[in-house]
Amino acid sequence: MTAAELQRQVKAALETLSVPVTKDFSEYENVFPHIVYKEISNVPAIHGDNRELFFRSVYQVAIVTDNDDYEELESAVEDAMLALGFMRTDAQDVFDVAFNRVLRFSITKPKG
Repeated sequence: MTAAELQRQVKAALETLSVPVTKDFSEYENVFPHIVYKEISNVPAIHGDNRELFFRSVYQVAIVTDNDDYEELESAVEDAMLALGFMRTDAQDVFDVAFNRVLRFSITKPKG
């Protein structure tokens, strides 16, 4: 699997949740709720014979709402990411100009 293939899978899984999905915070800044996702890390995980055999990818998924009512959508995001093989590694509330529930997910995949 390549990082680009994984990114397409993440996008497709999140788009099934019936809310706008984007990689850009400004695209839906006045539409609530919406999801912003981004790969924040992609590093080699296992090497062999002087080449990368597996990579580890970390995705951040922000649920952006105009209130702090995000539990149902958070559960749906987590289910979608776990179905792809990700593991949730972090979750926190962040308030900027909107309420954000920020989740991070990690996965290790064979490179190829």
